Amino acid sequence: MMSFIICTFFALQGLLVTLTRADLPGGCVPLNDLTYSTVDPTTFFEANNELNNVAPPLRIGGWRSERSIPTQHFAINQCKNGAAPMRLMPYSSVVSSEGITYDAYTMERWYDPSRSDEMQQQTPSRVGAPWDKVTSLGTNMKQLVSGPDGNPKAEFTGNSGVRVGIAGSGEPVWTDFGEMFGDFTFTDDAGGRLEVPLVRGAALLSHRFFSANPVLFPWCLSSVNGVATSLPCPVERDVSDGGEGFVEGSCAGGQLHIILHTTKPVALSDVQWAANTQAAWGGDHTMHTCAGECSISGDGRQVDINVAGASGTMAFAINVIGKYVIPSDWVNNPATTTCSLKGDQTSEGNPLVRKRRQADFCTTLPSLDPCPSNFCKETACQDSISSPGNQDFRLIIQLDQPITGIDQVQIAINTGDLWDASHPMITCTPDKCTLQSDMKTLTYCTQMPPGVVKYAINVIGRFVQPPTNWEAQPFQFQCGGSGTEIGNGRRFVLELDEPKTALPGQTRKFVVYFSADMTVTADANGLSFVPTAGGTFTGLMQLGYAGSTARGDLSAATYYDQYEGVFSYHPTTTYCAQNGLGYINFAWNKHNVNGPTTSGNMLMVTMPHHESLLSGQGALVSTPFTYKGFVGDFWLLQETLPRASMEPDQAKLDVIRQNPQWNQDVVDAIDRDTNGQDLNGICSSSDSYGVGKAISMVARLASLSRAFGTGHFNTLDSQIRSCLDKWLRIDDTLADAWKFRYDTVYGGLLLRSGPPGEPINPGANFGFPLYSDHHFHLGYFLYAMAYYITYNPSWYQANRERVLSLARDVGSPGRNDVYFPVVRNRDWYVGISWATGVVGGLRQAESSTEAINCYHGLAALGLAIGDVNMEALGQLMLAVEIRSVREYYHVRANNQDHFPPHIKEYGAIGQFAEDAIFYYTLNWPCDPQEFPMRHACLIGIQIIPITSISYLYQDQEWASAVSQVCGWSINPWSAPGSELIDQAILKPVSLGWGTFCHSATAPRDAAAQQAAADYVKVLSPGQLVGGTGVASTLTFIYAST
Repeated sequence: MMSFIICTFFALQGLLVTLTRADLPGGCVPLNDLTYSTVDPTTFFEANNELNNVAPPLRIGGWRSERSIPTQHFAINQCKNGAAPMRLMPYSSVVSSEGITYDAYTMERWYDPSRSDEMQQQTPSRVGAPWDKVTSLGTNMKQLVSGPDGNPKAEFTGNSGVRVGIAGSGEPVWTDFGEMFGDFTFTDDAGGRLEVPLVRGAALLSHRFFSANPVLFPWCLSSVNGVATSLPCPVERDVSDGGEGFVEGSCAGGQLHIILHTTKPVALSDVQWAANTQAAWGGDHTMHTCAGECSISGDGRQVDINVAGASGTMAFAINVIGKYVIPSDWVNNPATTTCSLKGDQTSEGNPLVRKRRQADFCTTLPSLDPCPSNFCKETACQDSISSPGNQDFRLIIQLDQPITGIDQVQIAINTGDLWDASHPMITCTPDKCTLQSDMKTLTYCTQMPPGVVKYAINVIGRFVQPPTNWEAQPFQFQCGGSGTEIGNGRRFVLELDEPKTALPGQTRKFVVYFSADMTVTADANGLSFVPTAGGTFTGLMQLGYAGSTARGDLSAATYYDQYEGVFSYHPTTTYCAQNGLGYINFAWNKHNVNGPTTSGNMLMVTMPHHESLLSGQGALVSTPFTYKGFVGDFWLLQETLPRASMEPDQAKLDVIRQNPQWNQDVVDAIDRDTNGQDLNGICSSSDSYGVGKAISMVARLASLSRAFGTGHFNTLDSQIRSCLDKWLRIDDTLADAWKFRYDTVYGGLLLRSGPPGEPINPGANFGFPLYSDHHFHLGYFLYAMAYYITYNPSWYQANRERVLSLARDVGSPGRNDVYFPVVRNRDWYVGISWATGVVGGLRQAESSTEAINCYHGLAALGLAIGDVNMEALGQLMLAVEIRSVREYYHVRANNQDHFPPHIKEYGAIGQFAEDAIFYYTLNWPCDPQEFPMRHACLIGIQIIPITSISYLYQDQEWASAVSQVCGWSINPWSAPGSELIDQAILKPVSLGWGTFCHSATAPRDAAAQQAAADYVKVLSPGQLVGGTGVASTLTFIYAST
């Protein structure tokens, strides 16, 4: 391969920037051109297509017949049931039949304290006051990054930012993808197309139109090029934790006094109460929103409600809207006290007068794609035939779950000018609504005068849409009538108000660029652009977020003028390794409206871990996203490759051998671990995660047995062989649930994880059937196979394809293997590996070190079987994963500014996630569950398993960062505030998680090392967390290997 460098210098905002075209180094063979095998896995694991019934892929183009579906790709979020926003970095995005909606994702959201949401369920309470949480002992928290600045604790679902589409399009199709890009295509009824080539890190979002006119819908629009223009400003749903509430009731002087205590502040307008005599409660328990009868404390955590005219036994309940109801079963089992309440009167709004619908328009439905979320809608209008001068309005509602009948759906609708005066929710009736046979698709039709139609939808017992403040911010649609022409040009600046909390005197700016002169018209459906010269548009449109500045000041939008016109189109990712170094090259494939080009300045946005890797290739520039930007056509990222072997480092072992006591401690532990482990029992009875941890622990133990000259490895090797034979179906005796199959729906290994004859349970085996945690589970097997094959190569030769199938599932190097995706869990841009598969919701990754273990296992397996390419890819993935874990999971001197205050104090995160970038919480029970003991589990999940490479991330710097919370976990009475809570809660964390904390803090200094050794060396395997051995842990504590 030719290797060359082209350098160009130009002035940019006072900086000298170097554009570097850096190919892979000469002689470095691209690993992405290679395969481990191309054998069809169904030659040894039978084919299975059950996921078509359980979790069918949605919006997938014709490429599925040529390659497997990348189950952890950013675009999969919009192509699965339970769709979730795509995190493009630096934008969030969702697609629908109406178009693709973007909002900016700025980095200061990572550390802004106002976005830190304390989730206090495991925070101990002050004695006698369960609503008074002692948060100094620790708190679950999440750092909410999804909502815009005016609504920071909201969840982005496509109701803020800017939507781009074409009129009359259907559902988009995912038409192409690579490691750094995903294309979606929209097609209208006339054959016009919108192609959206989404690229990670793109500062300008590019759209290719083919004989189709753009329609933009900027939510909360304030002006276009300074011309006042208004569009709706809905409020996305608040997803912050609602806390907990506690109620007390008493009676004095014929008045019921209810006190609501809350663990988190509430707004008085969100509090409702219901009260009635106990005898009358069943017939009338109406919830009343707090008014003059209510008062709230200054800190928002106590609400007093006084209800006059009370006597006898009274029933009562409290609702904090959108958070919780007390009691939870309040209708059947309300709280009671001896008081009384006079009855209340309620009234209903006047129903909207309805008209007869147009039959054909309402009964003949367009082709509908499956709805990927719990709710989809499609709205249309046409000139009415039966009522000339009016419009037939049609609303199609798609649900993910069936309803019992049309009476479960209510519609509020009125013209735009009359909505504020009247918008009652009216239950569907047969003359207006038709429910399809799937019981999930409902059509509502009516006739309306031309103009703006406003409407809202209530599926009783499920949700209201819009989800927040539907009365003030309903859906709206332009149904006939004409819009207002605003102007023409190639560049348009959009000013957007902040949702919910308009920032005083400030608006967000988005800038739009076209490759031809366009004329824009505004109506209730948004901004419609047509070529000024006439006809339909074929060309390029780009959209960029330019920051939040003073209202009316459009100067910030000039930021992109030097970058517009060029974009990354189908960038390629290549990687190789040689001479102990690994290389990843992002070639952005620069295009303009006419195709590939070498001219123009292309700005891409970096993640923090890229910054040091790009040093020397050019200058980093500031961007409106707070992330740094890099101007250039290529990025060449270089990593030093870690050792591939899973064996302990012999030089480090000499440190132990030279200390007789340490040596004896490890030898004793090898004997105790060998006699205490139960791989034979676990192998035949546990799931793939439990077996994976057990067989990996035994492989590490056998390796240590060989290193320290004991004979235990003979017994251990036999058990490893027996277990591998069962799980690879050489000895095909496992229960059906644990037999590997090949899933032909997505392309990958499948464990049904349930009884034969029953449908696949998507949540079984930690979500493995739906591709969650594949790299965790299979990584343990790769590690064990690497050990066993090192000493038993003939077993590999006899079972080569079965062994390679596990490596291919999580570590396939390139597209030439059509049966498996490229390095399934890898996020090539962010640098970490996502655990979430095709289950609903956003992607997240909890155990960083189990991801590290997967790539260590891949490298070690490559070394064991003599596949230098597998070894090199494993080493490179290992290096990138470790860099990103140190950057995003650990608190260190170089990354303090990434994290909010809580995370800085605790020293680590619990999960890296797309909806709330940093979580400090668990998806499983700790022992004990409460803080401060809970800290040990949150630290420990970033340690498991302990192997010969743990020293690459468990070092002295991180040991110091987590020493405080680990100390509190092991000795909870040392935590500040511990004397204020129920002392019965306090007990040291369980020995297994305490062991991880000691392992984490051991590198800090000699005293910590000795304390860790003293704690661990007396334990047995049964006292540790699965996958952990005493010998393994002691070897790390003494010698970091």
